[in-house]
Amino acid sequence: MWRRALLLLVFLLLLGIASGGLGVLRTLGHVLTGPTTLVAGGVGGLRSFFATLGRVEEVRDRTQALEAENAVLRSEQILQTERSLDASLESRELALAESLGGQAIVADIVERAPTRLLEEVSLNRGSDDLVAPGQPVLSHGFLVGIVRAVSGDRAQVRLLTNSTVTIPVVLQRSRAQGLLRGGLQGLLVTDLPADVTVETDEAILTSPLGGLLPPDIPIGLTEGPLSSESEVLQRTRVRSPVQFSTLERVVIVLPAPESP
Repeated sequence: MWRRALLLLVFLLLLGIASGGLGVLRTLGHVLTGPTTLVAGGVGGLRSFFATLGRVEEVRDRTQALEAENAVLRSEQILQTERSLDASLESRELALAESLGGQAIVADIVERAPTRLLEEVSLNRGSDDLVAPGQPVLSHGFLVGIVRAVSGDRAQVRLLTNSTVTIPVVLQRSRAQGLLRGGLQGLLVTDLPADVTVETDEAILTSPLGGLLPPDIPIGLTEGPLSSESEVLQRTRVRSPVQFSTLERVVIVLPAPESP
C-alpha cells in the first residue's frame, strides 16, 4: 500500500518538473527568437521608409514638371497678349496716319543715345523704306519724336524729351497756341497767351503753324498752369502716356504716295 503511495508521489513530482521545464524552454525560445523578430521588423521598417522616400521624390519630380509646364504656358500667354496689344496699337496708329493724309511703317528701336542729354534713338528703317528727316514718329497714338537723319537702313530720331526740341502746339479746347519744349525737367508747353485759362487734362496737339509737322497729332494732356501772376506768358507741364525710357517699337508717319 505504501509503495503505491510512494510511486504516486514520485509521479506527481516528475510531472511538476516536466511542466516547469516546458515553461523554461518556452521562455528560452522567446529569448532566442526575439532578436530575429526585431531584425525582421527593422528590415520591414527600412523597406517602408525607402518606399515612402521614393514616392516623395516621384511627387516632387511631377510637381517640378507641372511648374515648368505652367511657366511655359504663362510665358506663351503673356507673349500672345503682348502681340495682340502691339497689333491693336499698330492698327490704331496706322489709322491715325491715314487720317493725317499719310501712310505708316512700324520700326524697332535698335540703339539709344548713351546719355539723357541727347535723347535720341536709332530705328531699323531708313531711306530704303522712304523714311526722311522731319517725319513724325508715334507710339500708342502719341507723338514721341521727329526723324533727324537717315541712311539706307537706319533712322536717327530726336525724342520730344530732347532739350533742343521746340514744336508749335495748340490746346484742343481753348485753341491757344504755344511751344512744346523738351529737357531734363520733362515736357513743357510755354508761350501760352496770358488771357487763356489753362485747364487740367486739356489735349495738346501739333499745330499747323510753321508747317513742321502734320496738324492734330496728339502729344499729351495739360497738368494745369505753372506760371505766376507776374509772368506775361503762361506755361503748363505735359502729361504723356508714353514712357520714353522704355520705348521698343514705334510708327513712322510717311507722306501719302503721289498719285500717278
